[in-house]
Parts: sequence; structure tokens; C-alpha cells
Amino acid sequence: MAGVVAFLMLTWRTGYALLAQERSRLRQREDDFVDWVLENRPIRLPGAAAIFTAASSGIPLALTHHLRHNRVLHERVLLVSAAITDAPRVDPLVTLVPVGAGITRVALHFGFMEHPDVMDGLKLACRDPALRGIDPEQITYYFPRVMVVANGKVPGMAVWRERLFAAMHLNANLPAA
Repeated sequence: MAGVVAFLMLTWRTGYALLAQERSRLRQREDDFVDWVLENRPIRLPGAAAIFTAASSGIPLALTHHLRHNRVLHERVLLVSAAITDAPRVDPLVTLVPVGAGITRVALHFGFMEHPDVMDGLKLACRDPALRGIDPEQITYYFPRVMVVANGKVPGMAVWRERLFAAMHLNANLPAA
């Protein structure tokens, strides 16, 4: 039984690492994305959008797909990520990094013993002068869901094991939860 559990855990760890590597490869660089937005001038919707991402760099795939298919972008876009620190509890900490073209990266920091309250973190972030005028209650939120399809094209794992990881990933908790 212990061997089966260990095998499943190793499959999850390997599959998740390969997934992160592949998503990182597909993710567009921030400066390339900003240049594209400034050159092509998509329709800008009033208000703000918050796109949740686990990555601390690059443009989330959800945003590039959204822009490619809908050809619109909110006036203000927040790339929101939550980082769990090694400390059990931390004072509310928000890091803002301007990306350009109305896009700001918002990193929320929580202690490992805390229940991450993203809404409180965004309320704290919106007090900063850089995000003046953004009301967290009026933001359009995007919670991307990654769908894993085993195809055998990514080296590092057998196809049958990819299928096992895809089934495990499908049953994992949603990031929005």
C-alpha cells in the first residue's frame, strides 16, 4: 500500500513539474506582450480585471487567450498571485510591480499558518496610489482552470503515467477554491 501511495505522489510531483515547465515555455514575456498591446491597441473596456496566476513572471495564458479570442482588454489588469512564506504569520504584505499598458503584477504574501484571504489582500493593494480608483468589489475576476490532456508529446513521463496524472489533476481542488 505504501508503494502505491509513494508512486502516486511521485507521479503527481513529476507531472506537476512537467506541467509547470510546459506552461512556462508557452507563457509570453511581459515586455513582448506590452509591446503587442501598444502596437495593436485592442478595445479597452472600462474598469479592472484580476487574473489569478501562480507564476511570478510572464503573462498568464488565460490573458493571452482572452485577448486573442475577444480582442478586448480591460483598462486596468491585475495579475494576482499569492505567495506562502516560511513564517507562520506575516503582517499584511502586498508587492506591486508595474508591467506596462495598464497591467500591474500584484503579489500577496501570507504565512503558512494563515488562511489566505485574497479579497482582503486586494483591498490592501487598492489603497496604494498606483491602483487608485480600483474598487475590489467591481473588479472582473478570472480564475483559469488548467485542463491536462495526456498526449505523449512532452518528454519525461510515459503516456500511461500522463493519463494517470491527468486524472489526478482533474480531481484536484480548483485553484479558485
